[in-house]
Amino acid sequence: MAAEETPDVDLATRERLITHGAELFAERGFKKVTVREISAAAKANVAAVNYYFGDKMGLYAEVVERCLAKLEETTSKAIAAGQGADPETQLRAFVRVFVERLLEPMPGMHAQQLMMHEMADPTPMLEVIARRVVRPRLSYLCKVVGALMNRPPADRVVVNCAASVQAQCLMTKMLPSMTRLNVGFVEQPNAADLADHIVKFSLAGIRELS
Repeated sequence: MAAEETPDVDLATRERLITHGAELFAERGFKKVTVREISAAAKANVAAVNYYFGDKMGLYAEVVERCLAKLEETTSKAIAAGQGADPETQLRAFVRVFVERLLEPMPGMHAQQLMMHEMADPTPMLEVIARRVVRPRLSYLCKVVGALMNRPPADRVVVNCAASVQAQCLMTKMLPSMTRLNVGFVEQPNAADLADHIVKFSLAGIRELS
């Protein structure tokens, strides 16, 4: 291997590759980012990605893994917040935890952007995201909503209602940027007020469809 192709072997370089890879993947998606671009942003040798991660997909998998760890933590916290409570309280706890987490500043976290790219242009990591994050969340919500509606969790109406609750929570992440549309959204929404609105709106719909 020529001198200019020798990979940088310090762990700081590995972390820079992950950090800048996450930023670029979140901005443009996996397929539109090149190894050369990531290496340049991280000030690393172009061979460093293969050295540390095997290939670009290996680096991407590491980026997604770090995001998944945070997302799983949020799911666990949301479920624990309502443990042993009645279904309505469980729903309130679930929504409150998610809205608070989505609104808090988390430097270096690009989970939502990565998930949106996965939905639009999937990679093999989509199944991992679904198995570890999406399905567990919706499974729990379906149990809670099913209890509120006195229907089984797999009932189509229950599943649709649970998906609607989740969608409202995820919309929270977009509210600050939507202020540019000048349609009345506040730049920094209050987490408690927003969570309360989502719950009231969801409960009204759930009761109407029960």
